[in-house]
Amino acid sequence: MNDPKIDELCERIYKNHRQALELIFERVRSQKSGVLAEVETVLREDSRWHMFWRAANVIDFVPKAWLEWLPPIGLDDINDDPRAWFILRFQLEVGQLDFYVEVRRMGNLAKRREIIERLIAEGPKFGFRHSGREVKDNYTRVSGRERVLKWDEDDEPDSDSIRVAVKKKLDEVFPKLEGVPLVLKPLFKLP
Repeated sequence: MNDPKIDELCERIYKNHRQALELIFERVRSQKSGVLAEVETVLREDSRWHMFWRAANVIDFVPKAWLEWLPPIGLDDINDDPRAWFILRFQLEVGQLDFYVEVRRMGNLAKRREIIERLIAEGPKFGFRHSGREVKDNYTRVSGRERVLKWDEDDEPDSDSIRVAVKKKLDEVFPKLEGVPLVLKPLFKLP
């Protein structure tokens, strides 16, 4: 059902009550989702990655090396680490696991827009295929949503299938992300 008024209302509710809605989803969904538990295990076993946050349906993470240069400018209520303003995300949906890249909230909106514009312009070098969505002041995807794994919603995939798919995605994106610091550091006048 495509209704722009409903879409706008849903977006406004989500924007104003994001933390409460995510808490509700976390409590309603299985806290120990087999799929996301396997994703988390793969990330923790791979020394290239730092996990910022996990909820019932998402895991936010970045390359561990980024922790050295990501400035602490984020304003996200969900995560205590102000470096989590630029994240990679695995998101669990019904019958699928998706991956995308997002810029989150920060205090300086002009700088945020500059960062997003740069990431969209340079994104193809990093494998980001921007979805063409509008740039918003809170949460903006700088890459399209990519399906990592799909399964019949009544039948969760086995552990090996999850691990193979996640490792494949991580191995695919890691080398492409090496250029991101070169593009973003100059915006913060970092060496």
